[in-house]
Amino acid sequence: MKPQRIISLIFLTLGLSACGGGSGGGDGTESAGETTSLLSKTLVIEDPASSYNLPCETPAIQFVIPTQINGDNQEDFIVHYWCEAEEFGVVRADPTPDALVALVSQPDSSYEPDNLAVFGEDYPQLGGASRKYVRGDLNGDGKDDFAFAMNWEDGRSGQDPTTNATRPSVILSEPNGRFSVKRLGVADWGHAVEMVDNSLGGKDVVFEGFVYGIGSQAYRNVDGQWIDASDEYQDNSPNNSWATSFRSLPGDSGQESKTIVAAASKTDGSGLEAFTRSTDGLWEVTGDWFIDVEFTVNWITWQRTEGTTQVIRLNGQQYFSGAVDDICLMQPLDGGDGTPLVVAKISAAEYTDGNVIYEDVVYEESVNTRTVNVMAFFELDQGKLTEIPSPIIGEEPNNNFNFFDCRDINNDGHADLTVFPFTQSWNDLRMEEAGKPIFYINNQQGNLVNLDVSTLPGHSSGGQGGLQSTISDVNQDGHIDVILFGLTAADNTDDIEILLLQDDLQLKTE
Repeated sequence: MKPQRIISLIFLTLGLSACGGGSGGGDGTESAGETTSLLSKTLVIEDPASSYNLPCETPAIQFVIPTQINGDNQEDFIVHYWCEAEEFGVVRADPTPDALVALVSQPDSSYEPDNLAVFGEDYPQLGGASRKYVRGDLNGDGKDDFAFAMNWEDGRSGQDPTTNATRPSVILSEPNGRFSVKRLGVADWGHAVEMVDNSLGGKDVVFEGFVYGIGSQAYRNVDGQWIDASDEYQDNSPNNSWATSFRSLPGDSGQESKTIVAAASKTDGSGLEAFTRSTDGLWEVTGDWFIDVEFTVNWITWQRTEGTTQVIRLNGQQYFSGAVDDICLMQPLDGGDGTPLVVAKISAAEYTDGNVIYEDVVYEESVNTRTVNVMAFFELDQGKLTEIPSPIIGEEPNNNFNFFDCRDINNDGHADLTVFPFTQSWNDLRMEEAGKPIFYINNQQGNLVNLDVSTLPGHSSGGQGGLQSTISDVNQDGHIDVILFGLTAADNTDDIEILLLQDDLQLKTE
């Protein structure tokens, strides 16, 4: 257990000088960015160790979730922590220790933890490790609720999937700035969650996981009661399609969603499937796209589980285990109102000990590889998926990350792409960036251009121990702000640092 620390807030006002550089746009008229004098101030929220009170010294920080709790003009935060296994690869059946902390903004712009007022208890929990979350209004009160794909995947053995399983969780808004934690359904190795427009004009929350035989778990909140709607989310795909990631297109004018796009995995490849809701309610596959597989090799995972993995080829290079592991829906790059693009993150492992992968060799994930993530783009037309050339200029694939964002972040009416890569000191990954995101800004000419943000500071720790980020308009001034925090609550990365920006992130046009 970590020693208690007092929560405080530090204001660091920095004047930034101009900094050019970066790769140019496709026609040579754009630089990779302009971040001069963007930073207004940095807020530092010290580690709320006494409010999570976990048995491990350095818990993982899974999410720092911006939300509104007290109704002022500054966002608050809900932070989720959980403990990794003391010894990786060991079979365990006990719960993963975890904790929620509500950080509530104060009149002087500082933050105080206030679990008792927000959750009604000192040490609220979700019930394990969280993998993904979505936000939306589930109970019809006009406020955000949060649904989590949950598991006990903390480094224990994955040989028996049920030992990694726990029930899904929802943080539900209550009156007067309060929230409550609800556990739904049955235990699953949860990995994906989505809110889907239903025929009643509300939203269903749909959970997916890896335990065979459970399938979709779907619930809707009607007059304060949770109704099981799982029967409305059966699909006719033989593939494990929805458990990794899936996204639904919004319904028209309060109608139910008609289309879902999901990561898919089958014996001879991984990729995407598009589903359309039929008149009898079944979700039917209407389009697909799969990565070509060259062969299979023997494989030892980071959890020390022995098995096999596929070898694929992307852009002319061999990789291990290539698969779509997350998806977002992006409005057309021209800013129009057409069908969204499907943006897929293809995560793979690059072989670090040579240029050629051989079929008759045993490879170890934690010894012979490093993670790469490549973004792929698809048009979706009447349930059909068509891959299109990547619009990214200056893509950085040699990064490890879980999450990315496809919204317009600079108020120009055109969707951008924001990636949240990890800074990892143990493999010297993105140390200079110290947790900062990668911003691919829409140039309104059909491209997403890597923005040079070198003038923005990273986390003050410099990255020792690992860092990550998210974005939100924290001070509600109309400009996106950058939130930096540790992969774990280690002594040098346990503080949350918020870069308050005083202008929009824009490409520099020469």
